[in-house]
Amino acid sequence: MNKGFKITLIIISIIFIGLLIGGCFAVKTFGEAFGADCEKTESWTINEYRIQEYNCLGWAGPRYYPLYLFKNGKELPSKGYRLDSCLISFNPKNDLHLKFDICEKRIEQFKPNKKNIRLGSTDSIRMFSNVLNKSKKLNSEKVNLFEKKWNSSNPRGFRENKDSIFYPDFHYEISVFENGIEKKFLTFNYLISDGTNWVYTLEDERNKKFFGELWNE
Repeated sequence: MNKGFKITLIIISIIFIGLLIGGCFAVKTFGEAFGADCEKTESWTINEYRIQEYNCLGWAGPRYYPLYLFKNGKELPSKGYRLDSCLISFNPKNDLHLKFDICEKRIEQFKPNKKNIRLGSTDSIRMFSNVLNKSKKLNSEKVNLFEKKWNSSNPRGFRENKDSIFYPDFHYEISVFENGIEKKFLTFNYLISDGTNWVYTLEDERNKKFFGELWNE
């Protein structure tokens, strides 16, 4: 191997290593620039729970203050929402809602109180389409189908405002009549609410067309 070729090979190697190091530095700088920079701010401990607030700044937009919940030192899979200067709410489970009063050091716990429909006890069901602004009475086969679907539904979380529980609006309103008493439900895709702050999901979450099929002949 002649001397000139060796020198060329060394130069190429140096350039390659420089590009490699520079590329790694650029990726690291890019990641830091576009990631969120967070630091702990306030923390509140109430009984076995601890709420940790962070002050975060992303690569774009204003600062934000996420809230995390810990129970006996273990982080729970739920992010908090400030309702006002004292109240913070969390949904650590689909069937559990916690509301913390950090001013009074109190916890309020909410769990669903779902009431199943006794099969065959429904007198009639009327269904209203919010999109079409029309209503219809369901036949007996669809009445039985709705009873079974509702009874097999599972909690999917708590909503603070039950008057506007679905955004931007509900799809169908279902009125169930039993012994002269009317019970109303609101639906959105595969979600359904029974007039309380709780939302339930059908047994088969993938079937987003169920209520549309219930409406159609």
